[in-house]
Amino acid sequence: MKSLYNYLLSQKSVKKRETEVNNSYFECKTINFDINEIRKEYETLEKKIQDTDFEISKLNSIEFDIDV
Repeated sequence: MKSLYNYLLSQKSVKKRETEVNNSYFECKTINFDINEIRKEYETLEKKIQDTDFEISKLNSIEFDIDV
Protein backbone atom coordinates (compact mmCIF):
# COMPACT_ATOMS: atom_id res chain seq x y z
CA MET A 1 0.00 0.00 0.00
CA LYS A 2 2.82 2.39 0.87
CA SER A 3 4.49 1.73 -2.46
CA LEU A 4 1.26 2.62 -4.27
CA TYR A 5 1.05 5.92 -2.39
CA ASN A 6 4.73 6.60 -3.14
CA TYR A 7 4.12 5.93 -6.81
CA LEU A 8 1.10 8.25 -6.90
CA LEU A 9 3.00 10.98 -5.08
CA SER A 10 5.78 10.79 -7.65
CA GLN A 11 3.41 11.38 -10.57
CA LYS A 12 3.29 14.86 -12.09
CA SER A 13 1.19 16.52 -14.74
CA VAL A 14 3.09 16.65 -18.03
CA LYS A 15 2.81 18.72 -21.18
CA LYS A 16 5.01 17.39 -23.98
CA ARG A 17 5.52 18.75 -27.44
CA GLU A 18 5.22 16.15 -30.22
CA THR A 19 6.62 16.90 -33.62
CA GLU A 20 5.84 14.97 -36.77
CA VAL A 21 6.85 15.63 -40.37
CA ASN A 22 3.97 17.99 -41.21
CA ASN A 23 2.50 18.54 -37.80
CA SER A 24 3.35 19.40 -34.22
CA TYR A 25 1.12 19.31 -31.17
CA PHE A 26 1.17 19.09 -27.40
CA GLU A 27 0.34 15.93 -25.51
CA CYS A 28 -0.94 16.64 -22.02
CA LYS A 29 -1.15 14.17 -19.17
CA THR A 30 -2.87 15.47 -16.07
CA ILE A 31 -3.12 13.69 -12.75
CA ASN A 32 -6.70 13.11 -11.73
CA PHE A 33 -6.40 13.08 -7.95
CA ASP A 34 -5.62 15.48 -5.15
CA ILE A 35 -1.97 15.04 -4.27
CA ASN A 36 -2.48 16.60 -0.84
CA GLU A 37 -5.15 14.05 -0.03
CA ILE A 38 -2.86 11.21 -1.11
CA ARG A 39 -0.05 12.65 1.01
CA LYS A 40 -2.40 12.86 4.01
CA GLU A 41 -3.51 9.24 3.48
CA TYR A 42 0.14 8.17 3.24
CA GLU A 43 1.00 9.90 6.51
CA THR A 44 -2.01 8.31 8.21
CA LEU A 45 -0.97 4.88 6.98
CA GLU A 46 2.61 5.48 8.12
CA LYS A 47 1.37 6.48 11.59
CA LYS A 48 -0.78 3.32 11.84
CA ILE A 49 2.19 1.17 10.86
CA GLN A 50 4.42 2.81 13.46
CA ASP A 51 1.75 2.40 16.16
CA THR A 52 1.26 -1.25 15.25
CA ASP A 53 5.02 -1.88 15.33
CA PHE A 54 5.18 -0.25 18.75
CA GLU A 55 2.32 -2.39 20.06
CA ILE A 56 3.98 -5.54 18.73
CA SER A 57 7.22 -4.52 20.37
CA LYS A 58 5.46 -3.94 23.70
CA LEU A 59 3.70 -7.30 23.51
CA ASN A 60 6.95 -9.08 22.68
CA SER A 61 8.57 -7.67 25.77
CA ILE A 62 5.86 -8.98 28.14
CA GLU A 63 6.62 -12.22 29.94
CA PHE A 64 3.77 -14.68 30.13
CA ASP A 65 3.40 -17.44 32.74
CA ILE A 66 2.45 -20.75 31.21
CA ASP A 67 1.18 -23.57 33.38
CA VAL A 68 2.41 -26.92 32.19
